[in-house]
Formats: sequence, C-alpha cells, structure tokens
Amino acid sequence: MNGIKHLQKGLSLIELMVAIVIGLLLVAGVTQLFANNRQVYNVQDNRARMQENGRYALHALTEAIQRAGYIGCATRSGPNITNTLDSNPGFLEDFEISLQGNNASGPSNWTPSQDASISSPLSGNDIITVRTGIGSPIRVLDHDSSNQQIELGSNHGLAANDIVMVSDCLSAVILQIENVVGNNITYDADIDLQFDIPSAHITRLATRSLYIRTNPDGLPALYQRINNDAAQELVTGIENLQILFGEDTNQDGAANVYVSANTIGDWGDVVSVRVMLDATSIEDNVALQQRAEGDRRLSTSFQKTIALRNRLP
Repeated sequence: MNGIKHLQKGLSLIELMVAIVIGLLLVAGVTQLFANNRQVYNVQDNRARMQENGRYALHALTEAIQRAGYIGCATRSGPNITNTLDSNPGFLEDFEISLQGNNASGPSNWTPSQDASISSPLSGNDIITVRTGIGSPIRVLDHDSSNQQIELGSNHGLAANDIVMVSDCLSAVILQIENVVGNNITYDADIDLQFDIPSAHITRLATRSLYIRTNPDGLPALYQRINNDAAQELVTGIENLQILFGEDTNQDGAANVYVSANTIGDWGDVVSVRVMLDATSIEDNVALQQRAEGDRRLSTSFQKTIALRNRLP
C-alpha cells in the first residue's frame, strides 16, 4: 500500500510571527543607526559652524583693535594734530582717544558708562571702541584756501558730514566735510589749512564700537556700530565677551598689567588688548548635558592678546 505524502505549503503561524519579529528588529536597528548617524552629523556640523563663527568674531575684533589710532602717514610721523570739530568733542568725535572700553560691572551696568549710541548691549558683556582711519588715504590734487575747497581724484567716496583728517605727514587737521560737489569738497571757513599739496592726503575717520547684543532671532551676536550708522550684526552665536587692557606703566612699550576698563587712568598707556569670548551653536538641543544658561547648545571659548600696532615702539 503506497503512503500518501503531504507536502507543507506556506508558513505556519509561528514561523510567520518569528519572521515578522526578525524583520521589525532589523528595521529598528537600521532606524536607530540612521538616527545615531544623523545626531553625530548634527553635532559635528554645529560644532564646525560654532568654531567658524568664533574664529570670525576673534578676527573682526583683532582687525579693529590693531587699526586703533591709524591715520595714514600721520600715524608714523606723529605730527601735531589739530581737532577742529569741537573744543569738547563728543564720543563720536573724540579722536584724541583712539581706543577705550566699558567694563560690565553689574546687571545692565557698565563702567565707564557706555555712550547712548551703543544701543541695547547685552548685560554682562564688555564693550570696546576704536577710532581710526578707514579705507585708503585719498590724494589731494589741489587746494583753494580762499574758498575752503579741496580737489580730489574721482571715485573718492566721501560725502557731506564725513569726518576726515587732512595731513601732509608733518601736520594734520581733523575736520568735517560741509559739502561735496563732484571731485571737490568744502569745509568750514574758520579752518586754516596749511599743508604741502604734493604730499597731502585725506583719510576718512571713524568711531567703531564692537559689543554683544541680542539679534532679531533672540540669539546673542557680535555687533559693530560705525559713527552714526545703524548697528550691524557681524556674526551670530557670540556671547560672554570679556576684555582686559594691557597697560604700560613704565613707558617701555610693553604691557606690565592687564586690567579691566574701569581701572584705566590714561587710555594712551594701553598697548595691547586681551580678548576672551564664548561661541555657541545656533541650534539648541545639540549637547548631551544642559548648560548653566538652561539650554543644550554647544559652546567653546576663544582667547587672544592683540598688540596695538600703531603704539608699538
């Protein structure tokens, strides 16, 4: 008698359930691997951007501080500079002081008090201001003293109300431009300019303040304000700006002590600046641990000591 063979067709319920479980485990593993890789990428991307922002902020501060007191050839020769703007110049016109700072001495309090032009600085962060020439010196082609008119080359870029220095490297005068017509600028009739035309140049002057404030997105950022222009955001994610000033107490050209702005007696004795700042990631919930600030942003610190080039021996 021939036996009848019964061949199994399909899977049993148990085998099907085992297969489903194995499949779910594989999918879960792949999903977890993808999530972990994405988190690692997110951390690395935020860290790279944070470090780039920190380096740029340090570069911007370095460039500004190194140029403090630069006024073209007059910087090197050290002529007697006449400031015709005002016998008691305001914050934006006080070019006798090429560098100064404000120390964050308490909540929303700075010593010395910051000028009103520095709007909405972030509490607890120091402020630094430099006064310097900006752009390249512009050659003077002719001077009509009877009409208080100076002729310049084309594309000089100057405008009415600009503050400039006219210098032939032996003498220098700070004045404000009254009017600009083509290549000619005019100045106040009471100003007596005596300089050598072939070697005379005009340099535009600027008061430039750098400080931390909150940007429209609610993040701390490094800002700068030049003269009466609106404050401009330079880079986002910069916080905790602390500044010490290297004071030359024995006139040997080197800093003897580093002190905060509120202890400086004579800003002319400052020969270097030590800048310390923190940079943070733009995105929150990136770091594993919560910071004291209450978020989970990445953060790192930068520090640099910067010499004032125009005060080097």
